[in-house]
Parts: sequence; structure tokens; C-alpha cells
Amino acid sequence: TTTDEIKEVLKELSWKNKLVLDVGCGTGLFAYGASKLGSKQVLGIDFSKNAIAIAKKTHKNHNLQYHYLL
Repeated sequence: TTTDEIKEVLKELSWKNKLVLDVGCGTGLFAYGASKLGSKQVLGIDFSKNAIAIAKKTHKNHNLQYHYLL
């Protein structure tokens, strides 16, 4: 499943103190995971207003931001 794939990718690197740009972040699951694993700052961007709205509601962290791009 997609969730299992995201978990595997997140395990591949150390995310501690990294600056992360998640292009095409969708509902933010990967960006959220990277933010929880010690990233300094994570920015998720997507062309879908609905996906960004869901991400902002469901996947929050102090070092995580989402932006909708036109």
C-alpha cells in the first residue's frame, strides 16, 4: 500500500535537521512523516486545493507547512 511505501522511504535516510521540500505532497502523509522524524523544516506543496486543506487539518507539526500552488 501507499502507506507502507512511505514508511519504507522514510526509513532510508536520516531526516534529522534536514530541510525538506515535498513537491506534490497530496494530503501530506510523507511530509508529516519527515517532520516527525526530526527534520528542521518541511514544506509540502501541491496543485490540489482540496489535498492541501486535508493536509492542514490532518497532518500538523510545529516544523511543517503546506502551500497550494496555482
